[in-house]
Amino acid sequence: GGGRRSGHAKGHGGGRGDGRFILFGRYEPKRPVLHGLTVGAKDPPAPVRMPGQTRGFRLSPDGRWLLWMSAESGRREIYVQRFPEGSGRQQVSVNGGRSGRWNPDGREILFVSPEARLMAASFDSGGRSTRISLPDPLFPVSRGTIEDAYPGTARLSWDISTAGQRLMHARTLSE
Repeated sequence: GGGRRSGHAKGHGGGRGDGRFILFGRYEPKRPVLHGLTVGAKDPPAPVRMPGQTRGFRLSPDGRWLLWMSAESGRREIYVQRFPEGSGRQQVSVNGGRSGRWNPDGREILFVSPEARLMAASFDSGGRSTRISLPDPLFPVSRGTIEDAYPGTARLSWDISTAGQRLMHARTLSE
């Protein structure tokens, strides 16, 4: 195609469950910028600028919340905030976290801890305030999962099935 190419890295953050909206990021040198596209819309929503050192954006199943990882505190942590307005920012992880995912029902956030454990925090945005529980460890994860989550790579090697009953993990098979 004849489109203009950017020298900045790009990544995706998923979309809403209705299949009509997609979120993607452009990682500029100082901070990422999130863009969204709605199928059939004439004008795209305004880009959302995020703090520096943020990665791993994931839109909630209802499209109203953004989950992401930031190292701005000096340690990688998982955060959530309203989307697209950016208000209501709350930290989900307590002692570090990366590779955050939404449970498809939108009521749970999962992530990988620095100790190689899959962690889960309940999420409730109904009512007047948003409530996030302290994360509970579920089980240890494989060495491959933690290596994919922590060496500075942007690979997204695991996810949750649409029914929320299974975890899937992609691995490279050695010959």
